[in-house]
Amino acid sequence: MNCPKCGWDNPDDAAKCANCFAELTPGQPQPTQQMPQQPPQQPYGQQYQPGPAIDVPDYMVWSIIITILSLLCCCFLPVSVAFGVVAIVKSSTANNKKSLGDYYGALQDANAAKTWLWWAAGIDIAGLIAWIALFILGVTMGGMGAHHTF
Repeated sequence: MNCPKCGWDNPDDAAKCANCFAELTPGQPQPTQQMPQQPPQQPYGQQYQPGPAIDVPDYMVWSIIITILSLLCCCFLPVSVAFGVVAIVKSSTANNKKSLGDYYGALQDANAAKTWLWWAAGIDIAGLIAWIALFILGVTMGGMGAHHTF
């Protein structure tokens, strides 16, 4: 007789289980042991089909636009151009990792590209504001000097 508590196979006339010392009474339901479920086997030659791909943002276009604007508008700030180039490299790395299926690495590089983009854009905006301020200051100072005669 099998023990209802642990499933130990005991003699039919035993009053207690030899393994766990649980009371055995005749007519108790016998526990059934179930085999663990195994994942279904794929047929030979069939390849694994991955699920839907994770959407990784692409900052390549924005990286190129910011780098070109940095070259054209704020060429006296090579830092923003360098940041734009780093954003292009990070965007390219993210696209490569995405195509290889490394979505976590692709997201990390895409976020890094976005960070470099924001820094480049911020430096460009600050440089543009400084350029406008210097232009206005030069016009007002040049206008004051034109009224004096020697």
